[in-house]
Amino acid sequence: MFRFKFLGESLRLTWSTSLRPLSTVAPVRPPRTPTVGYLVGSHGFSPDAAVALSNLSSKRGVSCERLDSVMMLFKSYGFSPAIIVGIFTSYPSMLSSKSEEKLKPKLEFLAASGLSGEALVHVIGNDPFILTRSLEGHLVPCFNSLLKFFGSSEELVALFLTKRGSWALRNFSSAMELNINTLRSFGVPNSSIARLFTLRVRALSRTPSEFRAIVDEMKGMGLDPSSMMFIYGVCSCAGMKRPRWEAKVSLFYKYGFSEAQFRTLFVKQPSVMNSSMKRSEKMLNYLMNDLGLTIKYITSYPVVLMSSLERKILPRLSVLFFLISEGLLKQTSIGRAIVISEADFARFFLLPFGQKRPQILEMYKKKKESPNILTPQPFAR
Repeated sequence: MFRFKFLGESLRLTWSTSLRPLSTVAPVRPPRTPTVGYLVGSHGFSPDAAVALSNLSSKRGVSCERLDSVMMLFKSYGFSPAIIVGIFTSYPSMLSSKSEEKLKPKLEFLAASGLSGEALVHVIGNDPFILTRSLEGHLVPCFNSLLKFFGSSEELVALFLTKRGSWALRNFSSAMELNINTLRSFGVPNSSIARLFTLRVRALSRTPSEFRAIVDEMKGMGLDPSSMMFIYGVCSCAGMKRPRWEAKVSLFYKYGFSEAQFRTLFVKQPSVMNSSMKRSEKMLNYLMNDLGLTIKYITSYPVVLMSSLERKILPRLSVLFFLISEGLLKQTSIGRAIVISEADFARFFLLPFGQKRPQILEMYKKKKESPNILTPQPFAR
């Protein structure tokens, strides 16, 4: 009955548009299928979202009954049509899942474990991969293990709601507890271990022998396990393969760092190893060869290697070099000026000297908007 009615309307539309001048004929939208109409009318989907979901279900041979069952399941947990479409666009295979047998038990478990309501929608909406994991083989042991460490479901849900926090569910492995115990045996406090879950939880999924080797190396480099820098070191080392790590260390040796000087640098700021080889070499080349900064300076202020050359260092240098040329500033004042906070740079340089030379304020603003490489004015060594 529905098919014949729709066909009649389609024919009338074709007849009416054929009588219009060609220049005024509007593009005809693809005919709305019964599935699209149902998703729009019964589940509140937008036409475009309904078409996308209908096409996905059609390609995977999902019946209208199965599709309706899955929609009702997700809607019962508060998922909006837009989020539902996003989930199945990312993981179409879930459309083929029997909701009662696979998806429903997982959602029930997550909700019963404290991840419910808006928190559940937020976590699954941002990381639907979680629902592809085995309930008994992954999700249950993961929650049990994490609860032992965090102590309460409230703390665990708070973790999942942080940026990349749900990766703990993605990357859980049986090695996680053993690796946590390794960190504790080295004297790493629980607060630092908890931070590792949000920084690089995948590090905890390494095999116990691999993870122990990383921890031993960080300890041997001189990092203090009670310091948060120890966790940053673990993150840096665990985040790359060994050949890449050694290549980055060799880059510092290429620019004259001794092993002891590199260790000093790394202990103060382990995250210097997170930059790409290309960026690290660009920074070292400009700072040391063009600007004349010494290894002693860089090891004293390693954060300079992590600063933006174009958006932070060059705009400040344009102001500082101008002040030196005007006789208002000594060259020895520059070193710390390029690493202090934006607020301190304004307080110590822009505001006081801006009263004497107002043009530096506009100069600084323009340089931040369109930076370029300055003509080198090396520091006195």
